[in-house]
Amino acid sequence: FLTTSVLTLISAWLWVGQVVAGQSMTPLHGLLLFALVGFTAWLVYKWYREHYFRAAMIFLLAQIIFFAIMIYLLGDLALGYLFLFTVFTAGALVGPAGAFGAATLALISELLLLKSLPDTELFPTLVLLQYLAAVIAGQAARSFYSALQAAEGQARESRANAAEARRHRGELHKTLKSLD
Repeated sequence: FLTTSVLTLISAWLWVGQVVAGQSMTPLHGLLLFALVGFTAWLVYKWYREHYFRAAMIFLLAQIIFFAIMIYLLGDLALGYLFLFTVFTAGALVGPAGAFGAATLALISELLLLKSLPDTELFPTLVLLQYLAAVIAGQAARSFYSALQAAEGQARESRANAAEARRHRGELHKTLKSLD
């Protein structure tokens, strides 16, 4: 998770730098986006060990906000395809609910941006692809999470068996000691 976060944040940082250098965005907007990227990196690093779910949610929410701002500033709804990346990442990090949650947040972002964009005919295709990606990511993550739950169940059973073996060992030790 941390490697994915770092690589994504570096990519965002470079993209903003390139857009500002190309004068498609004002330097102030670039600085605000740099601040968003930096703040997200700090929160993810701070929480990824103790509060994994919180760190993952911050990371995914920051991606959606970042992409929505870039769509708004650049006036290009085609950048909405980047939300697919967030949907797949959410499926991998949080599971099927995360994938559908990310697709829904992307939809809400796009709905809020529709009035400010000149060309919106791509919107229905984006929504369809985002929810299709959520289904695919959810199915892929479902298998992973099923295997993880099975492994956790086996670990619990193994711990219970080890505790029972220790108890029997103690009883055997008492019996052998009483025979002496």
